[in-house]
Amino acid sequence: MLAISPKGTVPVLQLFEGTVVEESQEIMVWALRQQDPHGLLDATVLPQANALIEQNDNEFKYWLDRYKYADRYLEMTQSEYRQRVRPFYRC
Repeated sequence: MLAISPKGTVPVLQLFEGTVVEESQEIMVWALRQQDPHGLLDATVLPQANALIEQNDNEFKYWLDRYKYADRYLEMTQSEYRQRVRPFYRC
């Protein structure tokens, strides 16, 4: 992994021709361009999917990290951070 992506972060995808893709969303779009049986790249679906990905990558991850590592983020208790994460669960 470090040979193709010096950042050392995941995910990382190296394509057959050597191109390296390091962003989650770009990897998902690449995979869907290979096969998209549910039409997720359709112009009517893609904006909604992008909005959900954006919310997960930013708002949800922000609160989830604080919940998981509450001992590093002392502004709130772990229980309070958990309450901030709850609205993201739709089940």
